[in-house]
Amino acid sequence: MTLLPVAAGVTWLAARLVHLHASATLLQTLSAAPELQATSAGISAWVEWWTPTGRSVRLHAGAEGWPVAPQEHVGLSFGWRTRYLALQGGYARRFAAEGTAANALMFDGAVVFP
Repeated sequence: MTLLPVAAGVTWLAARLVHLHASATLLQTLSAAPELQATSAGISAWVEWWTPTGRSVRLHAGAEGWPVAPQEHVGLSFGWRTRYLALQGGYARRFAAEGTAANALMFDGAVVFP
């Protein structure tokens, strides 16, 4: 199986401490088995509020897996950034087309090279 993703994102600085982000992804799945071949898409958007001390709050929303296994999500996360380190954590709720829902905890970190 081969996965070929194509993604694009954009950020708009609405104000010095408010950033708006959006992204779109297209995923092509290639396989020798015809039933595993598919094309799916997703979009997401989030608004991010920053404090002067390097902390942030993000509200997320999006939809992914369309039309193969569509689901939506909403979430809230918190971030902390210093000159050399960026840490984030949060919670999201996922909703599938068949009516099921699930919780997701999100954690991320990175070393920043200024």
